[in-house]
Amino acid sequence: MNVLRLVKEWEMHTRLQYQQDVTGDVSTGSQQVDCNNLIRLLTRCKMMYEAKNVMQRLLKIIVQREELVKYCAKIGSSTSPTDQAAYKDAHSQVTRLSKRIVSQINTLQEEHRIFKRPFVLHGRDYLQQLQFEGKALE
Repeated sequence: MNVLRLVKEWEMHTRLQYQQDVTGDVSTGSQQVDCNNLIRLLTRCKMMYEAKNVMQRLLKIIVQREELVKYCAKIGSSTSPTDQAAYKDAHSQVTRLSKRIVSQINTLQEEHRIFKRPFVLHGRDYLQQLQFEGKALE
């Protein structure tokens, strides 16, 4: 007997929940669910997904650059010609990656308004750090 009463109560609550979802009277907001609001929401989700992918690529590039900077610092003091050639190659790669990082950060800041703030990594503005390290490597 109690099981039947619980089943009917469960069905009533789920029916009410579905009605609330359709009318928009849910606890997250009071906007009606219509095509325009749904399109806006999906567009925001798509933009944030794209921003997440850009951030992941940017962080991978930053890690590659940091490894190359360490390698340049390690072989920079060597005097052998092969090390000097390797240093030039690594330095050109660091410069190329630095330019790519700057352009990715600028693109991210232009396309997504929530990223217009300074790009802080390890407690410092990364763009300023790139400029400082670029002058130090030359």
